[in-house]
Amino acid sequence: MVGLGMVSLVAGCTTPLTPEQRVQFIKADPITTSEANKAVEEYISKTFKDPYSVRDLKVGVPRLAHVAAGGYDHLWVIPFSCNAKNSFGAYIGNREVLAFYSNGSVVGGQSEYPLGFWEFFNGQTFDPTLYGGD
Repeated sequence: MVGLGMVSLVAGCTTPLTPEQRVQFIKADPITTSEANKAVEEYISKTFKDPYSVRDLKVGVPRLAHVAAGGYDHLWVIPFSCNAKNSFGAYIGNREVLAFYSNGSVVGGQSEYPLGFWEFFNGQTFDPTLYGGD
């Protein structure tokens, strides 16, 4: 699994897609709600210490992102939150996570709390100027 760091939709690092480019990409690599849920399950099974302990899973709306790393031009970012056990067998409380999805599989993720996560998770447009960005 490739670690991509922050995607530009969250970090505001690259030029956003034009509406025409967005439509072309969505047609070329669409994602359904079912695929998004499966992608989150795949990410959890590959990266969580105890994937069977997941509680309170909430999957957000997948968003198209232009990335600046990892060899990808564009990918889907699927936000989700859940509670799961750590290495000591204790639940750690709800955490927010981003799963990165492209061409039918999970290609990475971001488990730390990125800037603008809640705007992203709730389907709102991220405004980097609120966080001192360009």
